[in-house]
Amino acid sequence: MPGVEKLRQAEARKLAQVKEHQKKLLWQLTEKHQGERKSLLERHQARSFAELKARQDRFNKGLRGLFDRITGAYGKTKKQNELEAYEAFKRDQTERDKLVYRQLGEKRDHLKRQRDILQKAQQLGRDLKKDLKNLRDDRENDRSMRDGPHR
Repeated sequence: MPGVEKLRQAEARKLAQVKEHQKKLLWQLTEKHQGERKSLLERHQARSFAELKARQDRFNKGLRGLFDRITGAYGKTKKQNELEAYEAFKRDQTERDKLVYRQLGEKRDHLKRQRDILQKAQQLGRDLKKDLKNLRDDRENDRSMRDGPHR
């Protein structure tokens, strides 16, 4: 039946189009996520540079710096700077982790939607094949009824 073959070809083309569209959407999501991570990294670097400069500016220079070393103020400032640097590192790490977990959730949701769409398309294909088989069987039954019993 030529109509059946046309339907099968149309079904195959539609399925290929769906898969290609899904790949395109996944690629767009990946690019978006890469951009977000790059932006976050740039913000972290800029903030880290500014915080490092602020911590370095706490140290006195010249004779005052020498006096701070003698009195122990330099050690206290150094400990404070190390603690703040560690806290900044942990804060940045937490922000990065939150972004990555959010992106993983988005990707998981996206892939689930894609899987659902693909399953629906495949189910439609199975339904179409079933309907075509039923149509063929009905035609065969009609012919056999029309021709009479076979001897």
